[in-house]
Amino acid sequence: MGKKDDTMYDYLENRDKFADLVNMVMYQGEQVIQASMLEPEDTRYVRKGRKKNGKLATKNHYRDLKKRLSDGGRIGIIAIENQDAVDYSMPLRIMEYDCMEYRKQVRQIQRDKTNELKKENRVPSDWETKLTEADKINPVQTICLYHGEEMWAGPKSLKDMINWQDAPIKWEEQFHDYGMTLVCANEIKDFSVFRTELGQLLQAIACAGDKAKLQALFQKEEYSHLERETAEAIAIMTDVDIVLNKLDKCEENGGYDMCKGMEDWAKEEQEKGAARGKIEGRIEGKIEGKIESKLESIQNLMQNMKITAEEAMNLLGVPVEERAEYLAKL
Repeated sequence: MGKKDDTMYDYLENRDKFADLVNMVMYQGEQVIQASMLEPEDTRYVRKGRKKNGKLATKNHYRDLKKRLSDGGRIGIIAIENQDAVDYSMPLRIMEYDCMEYRKQVRQIQRDKTNELKKENRVPSDWETKLTEADKINPVQTICLYHGEEMWAGPKSLKDMINWQDAPIKWEEQFHDYGMTLVCANEIKDFSVFRTELGQLLQAIACAGDKAKLQALFQKEEYSHLERETAEAIAIMTDVDIVLNKLDKCEENGGYDMCKGMEDWAKEEQEKGAARGKIEGRIEGKIEGKIESKLESIQNLMQNMKITAEEAMNLLGVPVEERAEYLAKL
């Protein structure tokens, strides 16, 4: 994972923030999923196979975030995949993750059947451990959270990945598609549906790359008293890391004021700009002084030796690419 993906992973590990995102995506902000309903789930899937020499080989696959939703008799698996760049294989990746989850549930059902048969001192057969009509698996919902600056230009379903131009006739209309739930921070229209500071974070991400928009956003009241983890996440996700070093100065009554942090950042940038201007001015002055000195030498040679400007510059070794500049000033 990159720094931004790590930051979002850590932020959404918080069950309240996780539930807030799920409620926004699936219920338009209605508080259906409560943090207390979410339980940690192992994000690892193990695939077994055989090497060329016949030995057993395993390969681990990991989701970014996964939680088990348990509300009385209702059970489901909710996963989040963080993306800071467009992935043109994303629908296929999500389908693979979901299939591995379903396969994992099927294997658990088969293990449970095997264990029950062993308790009865019976040798389980493949037929006896197969799924029956009564055996059901729990639904999986995977959310792809895109927090990059560019608009999402990638596929949004498996169908978008298929080369239909060269496909056989009528295959497209008969195709069984597999879609994905995509949430783009820079496409969210209404941030008021969020009930936690995840809303402030995603709205700030939507302004990333535009410091003027960020400064205007941070003037709002909802950015004047943030949790530290939110303030840190905003600073990292919007590439204003310098604010991280100033968070302690931005603390007021237990909250963090992003507006003050940005004001300090803007002041430092202004001071750096002024310092750069002075340095550039001194450099330009030195360069201009050298040009004037060489120009004077050219003129002296022309007058004293009665030669042309080109001849004078030949004697002084003036580079060919610089001669037009001197000729324009003579």
